[in-house]
Amino acid sequence: MANSAPVVTIGNHSLLYNQWQKMQPWLTYADSDGNPAQKFQFWDGGSAANSAYFWTSTNDHWAANTTIEVAASDLSDVWVRAGAVGGTETLWVRAFDGTDWGNWTSFTLTTIPNTVPVVTVPPTCSCTPIHGRKPRIG
Repeated sequence: MANSAPVVTIGNHSLLYNQWQKMQPWLTYADSDGNPAQKFQFWDGGSAANSAYFWTSTNDHWAANTTIEVAASDLSDVWVRAGAVGGTETLWVRAFDGTDWGNWTSFTLTTIPNTVPVVTVPPTCSCTPIHGRKPRIG
């Protein structure tokens, strides 16, 4: 009987700038033959210097356009870091069941940029003194 390739599903996600996220909770693995995952591969399509990137225990900043292969037992050690500035990029993942690699599954990672804080200053008091006394503020 022929082997069916595994399927990895992942949705699109958003992270605040420079935020870290483990990949494992975002992934769903399925294999119609019931074969457990043996390996995963990740690929980063964003090549800007300030774009998102993958981190593993063997490399703290994987370069874009590099295939990253990890054992399924090490999946919890794969992280993604959002970009340093706002934007979107496409990243990819696929799984190996010991016989076949599944198709690459893409997802969009949106980096939410830092927003400048806004300070609101209350207007000055234009109160009228009552009985000759100044209003008390605070």
